Amino acid sequence: MYNKHGDMVWITAALGVVYSKATRSQRFFTGHENDILSIAMNPADGVTVATGQWTGNKSQGQAYDPKILVWNTEDCSTIVELTGAHQRGISCLAFSSSGNRLGSVGMDDQNSVVVWDWKRGKALGSAKGGANQILMISFDNADDGRFFTVGAKTSAFWTVSPGGKVAKKTAVFGRKYKPQSMMVASAHRGGFLSGAYQGELYEWTGNSVSKVVPNVHGGALFALFVNDKHVVTGGKDGVVALRDIALELVKTFEVGGSIRSVHLHDGNILVGTFEGSILEINVQSGQTEVIMMGHGGAKESRYAGETWGLDTSPDNEHYASVGDDRTIRVHHVESHECVAFFNELPHRARACSWHPDGKQLAVAIHDGSIMVFEFHPGSSELRQVAQFQKRNFTQLPMFPNQGGIDELRFSPDGCMLATGSHSEGKNATGGAVDVWRTDKWTLMSSCKGHTSFVRHVDWTVDSQYLQSSDGNPELLFWSARDGAQLKGGATMLKNAKRASFSTNVGWPVQGVIRKLPGFVKEMDMTDINMCDVSPDESLLVSGDDFGNVALYNYPCTNKADAAALYTGHSSFVMNVKFSKDGRYVMSAGGHDNTILQWRVN
Repeated sequence: MYNKHGDMVWITAALGVVYSKATRSQRFFTGHENDILSIAMNPADGVTVATGQWTGNKSQGQAYDPKILVWNTEDCSTIVELTGAHQRGISCLAFSSSGNRLGSVGMDDQNSVVVWDWKRGKALGSAKGGANQILMISFDNADDGRFFTVGAKTSAFWTVSPGGKVAKKTAVFGRKYKPQSMMVASAHRGGFLSGAYQGELYEWTGNSVSKVVPNVHGGALFALFVNDKHVVTGGKDGVVALRDIALELVKTFEVGGSIRSVHLHDGNILVGTFEGSILEINVQSGQTEVIMMGHGGAKESRYAGETWGLDTSPDNEHYASVGDDRTIRVHHVESHECVAFFNELPHRARACSWHPDGKQLAVAIHDGSIMVFEFHPGSSELRQVAQFQKRNFTQLPMFPNQGGIDELRFSPDGCMLATGSHSEGKNATGGAVDVWRTDKWTLMSSCKGHTSFVRHVDWTVDSQYLQSSDGNPELLFWSARDGAQLKGGATMLKNAKRASFSTNVGWPVQGVIRKLPGFVKEMDMTDINMCDVSPDESLLVSGDDFGNVALYNYPCTNKADAAALYTGHSSFVMNVKFSKDGRYVMSAGGHDNTILQWRVN
């Protein structure tokens, strides 16, 4: 959505983001500690927003009540915190037209509806919404005491008395129109509009359907925006439609993806997609500008998938990410823009690695294959130059949710590529590290000895030896060229300089396994997902299961060593990488599908 200044506002992970197109800069609201599920803009002032989150985790020192935070998009300051009325999470929010009231819907078994006098920080009244999930709430344009909710086979009109009594009246479809799930709703000309799962647009007068516009979208109508002149809709079909206030079609725009949010302001339509992208359409010219191209929208199901793969380029200007959405994104470090992409990977991807020349990017595909792409700065094209495979996970009974390659890394001299895999089943005992020659992409050796899936792989700087750790976790050492396990590798290589140290096992990182502030118990070794050491070997960064990006002095050998914890992710932080000059850290949140870029001071 836009605020009144034209700044773009969206939510991702545990962050509220305000983006200035003029300066191409973002500022952040950081008051939440868990997934932000809902957002609403105050129509009365155009700068105040409310955001609602998932419930906190008591064992991590978080409040159990899911909170609503009302904040200012101009300076990202908190205005008020609202708690104590909901369970599990806040599924949707809406301000009244005067801006004095805020409606919220919880994720408890009865989808409780609460109306707040938010400026005073108190609930005016509440009622049970019913067993069916409520997806959106919208207030009447002229009456703060009347609102409309829609959801999974539920639509209802509500009134709030001066004394705070909240009353519900079921919406009437009548004999002419078939009841169905409604995905979105908005006030419109003294009544309401709602978008249907089958793509129709319903118009409501009183508490009954008065008109249906058929075939507005070829699939679910997920997004709806209404002002005093126009109605904008977006659907699963990837189309944005602009209509006049009488619902006559004015113009359509083919955007692609599955549209989940639209907002019209000053001749532009801001669009958010299920696939994690934000775009802006100029209504007059029809031109679409990509504001952000992220990850999300795994193709196997409605589940958004995860984002694990992340690596920073040796050119110090780019970093790449890959995800379960079968896409590659290459971002520019300074401009923060996605400068190259590939959207047609054959399966999910969980890891990527840049060749030392900065021109080739290797990607681990979940079926066990490796794809290599060529990248040239200045071009948005990622050209595939190789594909090869030893492991095959497609025969596993739970593929694609089982198996795969979770890590790969080029040798410092660029002559080899090491990949770390899961077990292929068929009586195999654990994962393996395969080493490939990069001149012809042929297999050089296989390192076998792990009893669980391989999660981390690191080279020595002379490109002769490898260390790898698995899910148990166990740290093993190898001769890269023949795959021989070095039984005394910890002693033999104790003074060997590593090109990276990503594993959560070993003397230099043993101090990161600790009890975090506010937590009930200490971490175990599986709670650290990835480590990285700065180029000058002065700092260590880690990503953990609790959404933290943690910074330590390197080496970190004692649990009492100083640590700085940074929040913003709302899921397991699956990957962290320093930029090659050490000025930045990139982090990838698994389930939140968010890449964050941090400045190292």
